[in-house]
Amino acid sequence: MKTAIITLTGDNNYGNKLQNLALQQVLRKNKSIVKTIRISNSFYLLSYIKVIIKTLIFNNIKKNNNCIRKLAFYRFNKNILQNYFDVAPINHKRIKKILCNYDYVFYGSDQIWNTEFKSFNELFLGACAPKEKNIAASASFGTDEIDSEYIELFKKGLHNFKAISVREERGRELVKETAGLNAVVLPDPTLALNAEEWHKYESKIKTPEKYCVKYFLGTDFYKDTTIDENGLKVVSAQPTEPIGPGEFLYLIHNADEVATDSFHACVFSVIFGVPFRIYKRKDKLSSMFSRITTLFNIFGFEAVETENYFYISKEEVGKKSVKEQLRIISEQWNDFIKKNTEVKL
Repeated sequence: MKTAIITLTGDNNYGNKLQNLALQQVLRKNKSIVKTIRISNSFYLLSYIKVIIKTLIFNNIKKNNNCIRKLAFYRFNKNILQNYFDVAPINHKRIKKILCNYDYVFYGSDQIWNTEFKSFNELFLGACAPKEKNIAASASFGTDEIDSEYIELFKKGLHNFKAISVREERGRELVKETAGLNAVVLPDPTLALNAEEWHKYESKIKTPEKYCVKYFLGTDFYKDTTIDENGLKVVSAQPTEPIGPGEFLYLIHNADEVATDSFHACVFSVIFGVPFRIYKRKDKLSSMFSRITTLFNIFGFEAVETENYFYISKEEVGKKSVKEQLRIISEQWNDFIKKNTEVKL
């Protein structure tokens, strides 16, 4: 079975890179030859060369975190099987020609249906492949509502899929409300790999003996904070830090606590059994908290709520039921793939 993945492929966000790898590995476990189709505005290899040149120049002048970060992402990309050309801006004829070589096209996971992202386009709604090939894999709208100007696009586009799985319960409702179709809630594929499997992709960096990782995509609630309320040194994994997904995994795996507003930071805290504070994100985007609610419901977490955050203790993430639920999620992914493809497990 030859499978293409269409998802967010930017080289700056830990979450979309790690979910891309997770979906790849889940499909490979199910006897599939997998390749990710890169969607970006710049030619990959040329961008790589430019970053290397900039890094060599800036390293001789001053430290340049952006270049070092980019290189860390490019190093991590070696774990992801992908094409070496880009298909943006969208060229329907060219993409259709590419996708005709695959038996199935998996869309997701991540926020591929978030219309507030500049990257959103009809390609993510299966416009370039026949319905019998298209499978939405834990796709996410990212928000609780679809902007009115996109309702008709989704009403038509969602009918392009042979099968639809979404990441959040609210996503399932939106599919039903918009297109009258049934979707299943399938947890993010990052949860389908266990801690031991993720450990293989970690990149070790120097850290304090005991520390709290902060990672905020909206308001940085730990800004100018070097010691958290439990006396732990604060280590930053902010989007401006010179680290990639491998270092991000290492930081969370070895942390004593995580402070974040990021869905995937919560996911890896759960996988590695690290207590975490999930803050209510404050930025210009619409509310994204439905995915956190879904995550809490999946694992039956009893959170301590404050004005700004929910706290999941070490006892909560360490419950035996959490490991059992992670095993169940892995089985759910296998069952979903088996049901909607011709692969024989």
